[in-house]
Amino acid sequence: MKLIQWTLLASALVACQSSREQLTAPATGARTSATLGVSTSIPSEELAQAMGLEFQVRQQGRMVESVADRSAAATAGVRVGDVLLRLGEVTLYSQDDIDDYVSIHEPRAQVLATLVRSGTREREELVITLGQGPARPSGTLRWQYASLAQLPAALEQARAEKKKVLVGLSGAET
Repeated sequence: MKLIQWTLLASALVACQSSREQLTAPATGARTSATLGVSTSIPSEELAQAMGLEFQVRQQGRMVESVADRSAAATAGVRVGDVLLRLGEVTLYSQDDIDDYVSIHEPRAQVLATLVRSGTREREELVITLGQGPARPSGTLRWQYASLAQLPAALEQARAEKKKVLVGLSGAET
């Protein structure tokens, strides 16, 4: 049977096979997922104003509520009270944005994070080397892209590889 590649952009893009074939994960032994190690919330209106955060349909940024000990975020210097604005080229508006972005990377991948430090308006960039954790319950799908911000790159890749692109939305916060 011929393998047909579909690319699904939700808050992420995935490659899958035709409906006649069973989806299978790559044979890489024990699967793991990349981890960041933070929990976040929406910045309050007062905090957003104090930090000069943009509002575009919804509040930009995710306030860091906790940082796990020895996590990727802790090692890179992320602190409680910081507001994460971007991971790579993806502007963050929800926890789903963070989860989807991390899910397309392998453990130990280096990602650029843009944040506003607690109590300031100063933007800072940190390189975070993602941690390693248990495989996510995404079944056998392999995420490729994490955001509508990556749609141009997904379309370019699909055209070059003569693939189809299906655009949709996912996530509880979307």
